[in-house]
Amino acid sequence: MKTIRIFSLILATCGAAILPKYSSNAEDSRRRDGIAWEEIERLVAQGAVKESKLLSHDTSDPYKDLPEDGAVLVGFEFIMTPFKKSASTVRGIRAIFLTKHGEIKGAQHGAEKGKPTDVNIVARQGYAVGKVTGQFDGVAIRRLRIHFERIDGVKLDPEDAYDSSWFGIYDRKLTTEATIDTGDHVPVGIAGRSGWGLDGLKLVFVEQ
Repeated sequence: MKTIRIFSLILATCGAAILPKYSSNAEDSRRRDGIAWEEIERLVAQGAVKESKLLSHDTSDPYKDLPEDGAVLVGFEFIMTPFKKSASTVRGIRAIFLTKHGEIKGAQHGAEKGKPTDVNIVARQGYAVGKVTGQFDGVAIRRLRIHFERIDGVKLDPEDAYDSSWFGIYDRKLTTEATIDTGDHVPVGIAGRSGWGLDGLKLVFVEQ
């Protein structure tokens, strides 16, 4: 497994394993790194969440990962496989969430065929996923790039942000590049469509 580290990165040993916990200090648990945990939990419980537009295609089977106790989307595990003449394309995805107790991973979506290589990317401490830019052909997503923004309560600060590198290599001329975003709201899940590959991706976020 190849791992890309962006500041602190901890790998889970399985898809939904809980990683080492952070401080149990009450104030840290409530609003560690600027995160308004109680408010996020309340909004998720009330169903005060929205989905971004869909990146790529509205085909194959739907999926949705939304931790019911409230969590913040801080990164992804990309499942990379060769595709036709391309040595490594994004074929599947797992969300990486930060909870009050540590990091957890969601279920795998896509990559039903091929020998996968997993590549993890996690935000710097205090940041979350604000935007995702993807390149895709007429079938599915092939390459992705993540835009991280600093967390401020239940919002994100677009003035304090940075981008990852591109993940995936594709030797065909891509037909479309598009970006999905949370509108500077804290992301709490993902949704989309998947089958043999990652056909579509949405960001799920809280909104007051």
